[in-house]
Amino acid sequence: MINNSLAILSLVLAIIWLVPMLCRKIHVPAIVGFILVGIAIGEHGFGLLGQNATIDILGKMGMLYIMLQAGIEIDLNDFRQYRFGAVVFGIYTFIIPFALGMLVARLMGMGWQTSALLGAMFGSHTLMTYPIVNRYGVQQSAAVNMTVGATMLAITLSLLVLAAIKSKLLAGDGSEYWLTLAGKTALLAVVTFVVFPMIAKYFFRHKQDTAAGFAMVMLMLVVSAGLADWAGLEGILGAFLCGVALNKWVPNLSPLMGRINFVGN
Repeated sequence: MINNSLAILSLVLAIIWLVPMLCRKIHVPAIVGFILVGIAIGEHGFGLLGQNATIDILGKMGMLYIMLQAGIEIDLNDFRQYRFGAVVFGIYTFIIPFALGMLVARLMGMGWQTSALLGAMFGSHTLMTYPIVNRYGVQQSAAVNMTVGATMLAITLSLLVLAAIKSKLLAGDGSEYWLTLAGKTALLAVVTFVVFPMIAKYFFRHKQDTAAGFAMVMLMLVVSAGLADWAGLEGILGAFLCGVALNKWVPNLSPLMGRINFVGN
């Protein structure tokens, strides 16, 4: 098993380079190829790579970056127009898997808390296939906007179930836990939707350096994801909120957006 960080990075970059070319030849989405190769080289495949800090940070940054792109590229005007459909779709995509997961767990003899946790795992989903949508240039369509909003709602509902189970396991009625969660979430919202836009507004009015702008966006991404983790939420939720907060400050045809998409791809 490879443990050297540079060797791991070399292998990952080689995979990023070769897999898309192979997938194009066999007409398979690159994300499918990445998943299959990941299984093949992982602990239950050929055992080339295992769970370690380098793999963890690469995987986490990849998911955070996808959520950031989704938030920045979403058409907020269309999203406001179709927000009711996004909410309904999000509730359905959470409730149905959640209920089925709980039912199966109960039939297997699991307790209510365990069943609820298993159902929440089924009810949450991510934007793993968003790079495919981005490649075809349909990321601003109504259907994509509704799906992105629904995904965020499903993730939030799953996290609320997790928070409820966690508060039940704590001593007392869990009121202190909920107050702490609310306070930390409020701080996340203030930093993301008040402080970040103020910084972005000042920066883009006084600077035009695309490299510095990209570094600023990356810093905001990591800070918002870190605050979300600290609050007891998921980093991907913070990354998406960061993208939404910067949406109006990063035009789709700007050099900065081109750099963000280039790195993401």
